[in-house]
Amino acid sequence: MNTSSILKAENSAPKTYSLSILPLHERPLTFRQAVKALGDDNISYQKLLRAVRAGIIPSYKLHNREYVRLCDILSAMGIEGDYYAS
Repeated sequence: MNTSSILKAENSAPKTYSLSILPLHERPLTFRQAVKALGDDNISYQKLLRAVRAGIIPSYKLHNREYVRLCDILSAMGIEGDYYAS
């Protein structure tokens, strides 16, 4: 192995890992993504926002964004089990 290939290997970008390895119901989603995943018939954006602000559904902040998990929403709605098992 020559030195140029070693330098290229050392200077390569670090590996990044995606959250896509998590099941959908455990991934952090924006409010709009969560509403879309659940369907507009089940919950509206405003209802989700009010539930988070009231402390009924936990949210997670990262930088300037706020995220929710579908499992937390489903739990607050009283839906348990593998709702999104696929």
